[in-house]
Amino acid sequence: MVYLLLLSTILILLFVTSQKIFSSLFYFLLKVLRSKKVSITLLSFFFFPGVVIHELSHALTAGILQVRVGDMEFSPVLHEDRLKMGSVRIAQTDPFRRFLIGVAPLIIGSGLLTLILYYFTQWVSFETLLDSTKNLIIFILSLYSVFVITNTMFSSKKDMEGAFGLGIFLVFLLTVIFVAGRGDWIIEGLNHLLQNERVQKIIREMVLLLSIPLTTNILFVSVVFLLRKET
Repeated sequence: MVYLLLLSTILILLFVTSQKIFSSLFYFLLKVLRSKKVSITLLSFFFFPGVVIHELSHALTAGILQVRVGDMEFSPVLHEDRLKMGSVRIAQTDPFRRFLIGVAPLIIGSGLLTLILYYFTQWVSFETLLDSTKNLIIFILSLYSVFVITNTMFSSKKDMEGAFGLGIFLVFLLTVIFVAGRGDWIIEGLNHLLQNERVQKIIREMVLLLSIPLTTNILFVSVVFLLRKET
């Protein structure tokens, strides 16, 4: 339970810092390189895999739900001091499908993180990390993938249109289920899942692995905040 609370806290902090990391990194690179074009190009190259996964998640989910998909952009666009990493045009639809399309990158991103973590723990352990060059390369690639995915998988305000109404409906539905005394199976199912040793190990490993990109995010955002404060 402690590790689950830690994981939840880390995910919340990642969400908060991911909203600022692109602009912070852009400002940092701009300070060092003195070129907007070069800074944007470097950011585009570095985060490209994550941006592609994010936008394709929207597009594929929309296609499955039979919602028309328009143009897609994978290149960053600078709007004043805010950097927009990518976009995809989705036709208007009902709140339920809009919500599913909006949260698709988070669901797919979380699935990819779980797969990366699973195969990482199969190939390498933190105890054998420095035993070989191969282990170190796997760790670096895993860390890069985790950093990019965690900073691009969260949905924007635009993505979450319709989520508020759907959220109220789900809360109402759960309230009715529990008031009617039919919610025991939900609690029992969650307890059974969380008591599974394999699930507990994945949660512990996720806490360790996700703490690295979170620390990096906090570091860059804090440094840029101090730099902006001085100017």
